[in-house]
Amino acid sequence: MKKYLMTSVAAIAFCGLFTSCTHEIGFEAQAQKNVIETYQKAFVTAFGQPDPENEWGFGESKAVSSRAVTRAKSDYADYKGSMQPVEWYQENGQWKTRPYTFPSDAASSNFLANVPSGVKSYAEVSGYGQSGYAKGTSYLDPSWKGDVNIWGSNNSGGTLYIKGNNDFSSRSFYVSPNTNVYLLEGATLKLRDDAASTIKFNLYMAPTAKLIAKGTTGRVKLDNTAKLYNHGDIECKSFEVNNTSLFYNCGTLTTSGEVFVANRQSVLVNDGTITSGTPERKTGRLVTAGSGRVQNNAEWTVYGETIINSNANIWVNNGHFTTENYTYTATSSSVINNCFLTVHENFCINIADSRGSFKIDSGGGVLTKNFYGGGDFVAKDNNGNNVTFQGGPFKVEMGSKALFKVTETAMMNALGSGIEENGYGFHGVGSDYAVLQAKNIVQTKEGHGNVAYGGKLYVSAETHFPQGYSGAYPYIHYQNGCSKNNIYAAGFNSGKPKITIPTTPCNPGFGDTPPDVSDPDVIRVICEDLSVTQNSDFDFNDVVFDVKLIENNSKVRITLRAAGGTLPLTVAGEEVHALFKEVNPNLGITTMSMINTENTGDKYTFIGCVPATFEVNNIWGSSVKEVAKNIPVLVYKLIGEEKVWVELECEKGKATAKVAVQDDYSWCDERTHINNKYTLEDMRGNEYPGFTMFVRGIVDADEWYRYRGPITDEMVREYTGQ
Repeated sequence: MKKYLMTSVAAIAFCGLFTSCTHEIGFEAQAQKNVIETYQKAFVTAFGQPDPENEWGFGESKAVSSRAVTRAKSDYADYKGSMQPVEWYQENGQWKTRPYTFPSDAASSNFLANVPSGVKSYAEVSGYGQSGYAKGTSYLDPSWKGDVNIWGSNNSGGTLYIKGNNDFSSRSFYVSPNTNVYLLEGATLKLRDDAASTIKFNLYMAPTAKLIAKGTTGRVKLDNTAKLYNHGDIECKSFEVNNTSLFYNCGTLTTSGEVFVANRQSVLVNDGTITSGTPERKTGRLVTAGSGRVQNNAEWTVYGETIINSNANIWVNNGHFTTENYTYTATSSSVINNCFLTVHENFCINIADSRGSFKIDSGGGVLTKNFYGGGDFVAKDNNGNNVTFQGGPFKVEMGSKALFKVTETAMMNALGSGIEENGYGFHGVGSDYAVLQAKNIVQTKEGHGNVAYGGKLYVSAETHFPQGYSGAYPYIHYQNGCSKNNIYAAGFNSGKPKITIPTTPCNPGFGDTPPDVSDPDVIRVICEDLSVTQNSDFDFNDVVFDVKLIENNSKVRITLRAAGGTLPLTVAGEEVHALFKEVNPNLGITTMSMINTENTGDKYTFIGCVPATFEVNNIWGSSVKEVAKNIPVLVYKLIGEEKVWVELECEKGKATAKVAVQDDYSWCDERTHINNKYTLEDMRGNEYPGFTMFVRGIVDADEWYRYRGPITDEMVREYTGQ
C-alpha cells in the first residue's frame, strides 16, 4: 500500500474531485450552511439537546466520574479472590480469632413501590392535633404538614411507609427504635440535623427512593441497633455507622466528607456505589475505628484518606476501591484485598507486630503511585491529626498471580530487629508466583533490615537498592525459597520475570499478555455524512477510521475501517471508496458501495474488505485526540442542481457528525440506529439509549458503548426528567 503524504492542511482545501469550481462562493457557503443546519435539527430531534460541555470523545477522559456508569458487584464476581475475614475474640483471657461472615441484603419484599392496601395515613393513626402515636402501622405523604413522632412502647415500635416528597428540614421527625420504615419507590425524605444524626430505627429504601440530610452538619448517623438497607440514593455531608448498627448499600451513597465506621462491631457492606469527598478538595475520608467492619463488593471512591488503624478492624475489598491515600497502621488479621485497590498517591503501612498483614488473594491487584513500607511517612489519625512513622514492621502477603504495582517509588524501611524472624516485607504465599512491580525501590534508612522477600515472589523494577549490611544484618532478607534470582532490576537480573498476570477487573496485569482494553494510542472516529433528515438512520458508520501517531509523533497513520455512506467522501483529502477499491481491486467497489457495514441484502454492500491505510506527514494537535478531531472529513452533496463539498463539524456542545471512541468500539450495521445497538440498563433491567444519554451528558464518552453495570437512578431521573 503506498503512502499518501499530505504536506499541509491546505492540501485538502480543494473544490472537489468530481466537479469544477465554477459556482460562486456565496452559493456554496449558503448551501453548506443549509446542509449543516438541516442535519443539526435532525440530530436534536433524534437525541435531544447536547450537553454544553460535551466534547464528543475528543476531550480529556475523566479520571474518576462520580456520575459514571459503574461496574456492578457481578462484574467482579468471576475475577475476585475469596479470602474470608476473621475477627478477634477473647477466651479464658486469651485473644483468638474465628471466622467472620458479613451480613446479606434484606429480602426483596422489603423494597416496595406502593403502600400496602388497607394501611391508614399517619394523620388517621396519630389523630389530628396529637403529637404522634406509640406503635402501629401507617403511611406518610406530603399532605402531612406537622411533625412526626412515633415513640414506641415496651421495646416495640411501629411500621411507617413513606411516599412522595417529604421535607422535614424544618420539622421534627422522631421514630423510635425497633420501628420499620419503608421509603417507597420515588419517595424522598429530607431530614434536619437532629433527626438525620440519630437514626435508631430500621430503614428500607426502594429503588429511586432518596434520603437527604438537610442541615448545618448534614450528618447521617446510624446508632444503637439500627439497620439501613439502601436501594436508592443517599446524599449527606458525612455518614456514620455506630454501635451495632448496619448499613447495607445496593444503591448510591454520596458524601462530601467522611464515612465513619465506628466501634462495637458496626458494619458497612457496599454492593453499589459510594463516593466520599470531591476530586477538587480531596476532603473525603473512610475511617474505620475500633471493631468496625467494612466490605466493598462493587465501587467505592474516596477523594482523600482511607484510614485503618485498629487491631480489631476488618476491611475487605471484593470490588474496586479507589482512594487518594491508603494508610494501614494496626495489627488486624483481616485487611484483605480480594480484587482491585487503586491508590492515587501513597500506600502507607506500619503494623505493630507479626500478627497483622495486608493480604492480596489470588488474582487481586493493587495500583499505587508510591509505597511506604514501615516509614518514613506522616499519616492522619481518626481525628485528622498528623502521626509520624519512622521505620517499623510491615508485611504484604500475596496469593497466586497477585500484583502489587507501584508506578513511582517503593520505600522500604522495616528496620526492626525481628525482620528475619517475622518476615517483614513482601511474600508470595500461593501455589503460583506473585509480583511486586515498581519503578524504583529504595531504602529510606540503613538499619537492621529494610525488607524481606519470601516464597513465590518476583520483584520487577527499573532500579532497586543493592544488597548491603548493617552489622550482621542484610538490607534484603530472602526467605522460603526466594532469592536474589527473583529480583529483576539494574544490578540484579535483566529484563522482566517470565510470568504473565492477565488484566482483569481485579488486576492491572503484568507481562506480555495484552490487556482487555483498547490501545490507548489509537482513536477511532465514527461519522455521519449529513444525509439523515430523520432519526431512522443515525448509524454513524458512513466512514469509520482509526488514527495513530507514529515515528515519534511526526506522522499520522489513518486506517479506514468502514464506509457505509454512498456519497463521495474524503478523509484528510483522500476519497475513501477509491482507497478501498485500491486495496480490494477485484470486488467492483464504486462510490455507491457500502463497505464493511454488514450485508443488508443490497448488491452495493461489500463485507470483509481489507482496511485501507495511508499516512499524513503534517500533524496539527498536541495529542492523538486533538489530531483525530482536526482531520478534515468532507462529503460531496447535491444541493439543488449544484454539488458542493461540506465538512463534517464537531463543535463542543453542538450537534456533531463525528464522535471519537476507542478502537475496540464495534460500529453499527447498515441502517441500525446507534441507540438500538447500545443500550444501558438500570437496576431493574429497564433499557435506556446509551448514545442519547451520552449526548445529554448523563454518561461519559467511553461509557455509552462500554456497558459496566446498572446505571444509577439519578441518571434515569435525569434522562426521563422525573
